[in-house]
Amino acid sequence: MIENKRYVVYKSSQALIHILFWILSSFGVILSQEKAHVGEIALPDSSSISKKYTYDSESDRYIFSKEIGGYLIGIPLLLSIKEYEALVLKEQMQNYFKKKVQALSGRGLYI
Repeated sequence: MIENKRYVVYKSSQALIHILFWILSSFGVILSQEKAHVGEIALPDSSSISKKYTYDSESDRYIFSKEIGGYLIGIPLLLSIKEYEALVLKEQMQNYFKKKVQALSGRGLYI
């Protein structure tokens, strides 16, 4: 009868070791995984929002701002000359391809 208890104790300690090993290995897998990137939804700006670039000669920077009726929205973005050129090029490319897609789909320029 004592031997049976020993056997039971041995089985429970063996099970405990297996459970601890499983928890540690699962924890390692969780830590090794990268965080999932959840995309963001960007709504198009309203036609009442005006975007403008102004050049500040003192700081040699461009200032990008958005306004509604003369009131600033958000924080103005300070850009170096290279950043400004890259941003303008990106906007021009987006508009170009947007027009091409509209022309190919037959939806016209004014959607």
